[in-house]
Amino acid sequence: MTEKLTTENDQRKRQLLDWLLKLPSEREPSSQRELAAALHIDPKTLRDWKKDPVFRAEWQERSTDLIGGPDKTREILEALHTTGTDRGHFQHVNAAKTWLAHVEKLSPPADQGGLVSLSTEELKAMYAELLGDELAKRRHAS
Repeated sequence: MTEKLTTENDQRKRQLLDWLLKLPSEREPSSQRELAAALHIDPKTLRDWKKDPVFRAEWQERSTDLIGGPDKTREILEALHTTGTDRGHFQHVNAAKTWLAHVEKLSPPADQGGLVSLSTEELKAMYAELLGDELAKRRHAS
């Protein structure tokens, strides 16, 4: 990384980075709002810092140092897949769920059957048609 955090305000940015790089259950204070109060800054400032390219680059670098890069993630996903597809393994269901949850985050969202893209008028027309069909079935059945 070419730039590092060096200004006077950067001490608080480092505190935010340290806080972000802990598991949520280990963070003290427990919320970002509480952290902002402890640092005597507005919570919006923390949100702005998290969007800053220099801050994000350092966050990514420290995160990679801490948890490893894409190769390690791929290795773990492959192990989860292997365990998740081995029906004889006692943890295959948990491994499969974990693998699927991670893969789902990497994939684009599933199409919602096209309903999301319908206009309000189109949706009302579709509903009226379905309602009419259901009423006709009930009249015919009685």
